[in-house]
Amino acid sequence: MLSPEFQDLISVFQTSFRSYKTFKRASLLVFGSILTFGPRTVCNVLRFLGRCQAKDYSLFHQVLNRSRWSPIKASEALLGLMVKCWSEKVVQQTEGYVVFAMDEHIERRQGGKIRAKGVYRDAVRSTKRKFVKTSGLRWICLCWIGGPCWLKRLWALPFLTVLAPSAGYAKWHKQGKHKKLTDWARQMVYQTHRWLKVYPLVFLGDNAYSAKALLSTTPPGCCWITPLRWDAVLHDLPQITQREGTKRGPRQPKLSQRLDDPNTTWKSVYFEQWYGKTGGKYMELCTGTSLWYSPQQPMVHIRWVIIRDPNGQYESRTLLCTDINIEASTIVKLFQPRWSIEVTFAETRRHLGLETQRQWSDKAIARTTPVILANFSLATLWADQLSSQFELKVRNTAWYDKHHTTFSDVMAFIRRCTYLNISFKSLLDGDLKDKYNEPWRSRPDPFASIA
Repeated sequence: MLSPEFQDLISVFQTSFRSYKTFKRASLLVFGSILTFGPRTVCNVLRFLGRCQAKDYSLFHQVLNRSRWSPIKASEALLGLMVKCWSEKVVQQTEGYVVFAMDEHIERRQGGKIRAKGVYRDAVRSTKRKFVKTSGLRWICLCWIGGPCWLKRLWALPFLTVLAPSAGYAKWHKQGKHKKLTDWARQMVYQTHRWLKVYPLVFLGDNAYSAKALLSTTPPGCCWITPLRWDAVLHDLPQITQREGTKRGPRQPKLSQRLDDPNTTWKSVYFEQWYGKTGGKYMELCTGTSLWYSPQQPMVHIRWVIIRDPNGQYESRTLLCTDINIEASTIVKLFQPRWSIEVTFAETRRHLGLETQRQWSDKAIARTTPVILANFSLATLWADQLSSQFELKVRNTAWYDKHHTTFSDVMAFIRRCTYLNISFKSLLDGDLKDKYNEPWRSRPDPFASIA
């Protein structure tokens, strides 16, 4: 029942499963979860696949809560597949770097059997003046900034997602020492570095990842670009003396003081794309190198950048980069696609049924959400394969004149190509009329009289 293009795409994940039968059932679940509508439960996927009368329905549930397969190997295979298909085009747009974006997503879940849920800040409903809390599961998602050549902007394609419980979970369930958000991020960075040692890697994060404990332990060949506090304590680069050894240099002015200082030197830079704005944008940059220092914490060498809009339309902001050899304009250009990870979360909720699954066992919870997020990347790869045979059209409406491809166009394109290759007669004669679907056996063939 799987389409030939999807079979070629999913075959790279076969080594992640110990049993071929488990891999076959998992392939059907992934195929159905991408194409179906409504909640992404196992029962709803089986209904879409025409297996609602199958007697072995429990084996499909066991793929998530009992079967033995490695999500880490599947993540490595997915990243390698995306880099193999699109790295040549994407690396040219990202100044020769392979760029990743990391962010947290709160999955709103309720139920007494879900042990890892906690209370966190709701980034969707909270504002600068209003703090909203929500109960759910906190996931850290690492996405590759890339995509096929028919995209006008770079997408955030998830490939590695881990569950990061709160400190209360570790204390209540006696899980030992609590692993912080920065600890999870460091482990994910090192894992990605092991998979891609050929390219220089750049990781993008928000304020939660602007921590010296994380930035000071970056592996060689990798760097972080994150926002920087306006009141950060910055010093000159360390000086070496014979008596005292290495020490930090003199204190530098705060970044907020540099912004208000009329003697600050600004450089005007033109950016061809600026956060989805039609046309380019001129921005003024001020940069320098410093030593970010705090007592009893590791020191970090950074290049800081202050971004100011000469027209006053956008709010001024600051960035830091742990690689002091990268130019300021390149740092700003690399950081711009980070916002696309928020678009990925919204599109996954809208089109792939994120937060609609209903698992309660710990293993099923730890596997289901990463697979649904990875379906965003799989659907994009699938559409890229189909685009060589069919034309991917951008759907326009009278009230929305759209000029670029969105994920809704990708899902509509996949469904249209898949449904065109499956006729109703082939379903009657083939996939749906099997030994599990007894009602089809008693019904006459409507096409028997057709020559």
